[in-house]
Amino acid sequence: MMKKNGFTMAEVLITMAILGVIAAMTMPALMSNINSSTWLSGLKNSVSIVNNGFAQMLALENADTLDDTKLWGEIITADVNASNNDVKEEMAKYFKVDKMTTGVPSSTPVYTLQMAASSTMDQTVRFYLANSSTLNIVFHKSSLNAECNAIKSSGGNLCENYADIYIDVNGDKRPNVFGHDIFKFYLSREGKIYPYGGDDINLFDENAPKWNTDSGCKGKDPKGDGLACTARVLEEDKISYK
Repeated sequence: MMKKNGFTMAEVLITMAILGVIAAMTMPALMSNINSSTWLSGLKNSVSIVNNGFAQMLALENADTLDDTKLWGEIITADVNASNNDVKEEMAKYFKVDKMTTGVPSSTPVYTLQMAASSTMDQTVRFYLANSSTLNIVFHKSSLNAECNAIKSSGGNLCENYADIYIDVNGDKRPNVFGHDIFKFYLSREGKIYPYGGDDINLFDENAPKWNTDSGCKGKDPKGDGLACTARVLEEDKISYK
């Protein structure tokens, strides 16, 4: 009689246990990579939306700079809040704004890489976009930097900051961490956004950090607030830190 080959129940259970341990060890890293790829894709998509939105604003209003647009010329003041329907209407023309609020919901905490964030995001106007991302914006009445010629000769493109813009690529969803799903930019007079932590903002403001020389976003485990990581992510085209 031919003997049948097979596994005993004990062998099957041991094999399943080993596979379970391996899965438990690899799944967190796998999920982290998936999240990072999703956030990177969302960031690049949102940057395109913002730049295209302001470009359309300038083109359709036949304006050379933001000063000549209705949004800046007639509406923006030092105090813009979510009750200002004129702001919402103008932004909605170019950015498909679903709704507008002040700051972030109280039930949605915002974190830096290492600690709870300050009230930075709470003091902004929050626009919810159709691609599930949000823009938190601090509008400025800006003037041309007196050192603009020196900035341009040094290779910089930013001579003023018309708004601080925080892109949250997945809206109110977690983790809400600077440098992971929240990224900071400055808006130029010409309607283009520049990543915080990059050369353009550093040349405009020497006190602003550069990601590759400042400890705020260097290495595999940055210890800073994560704001400068915006430039790192876009330059490296990946989120390569914890």
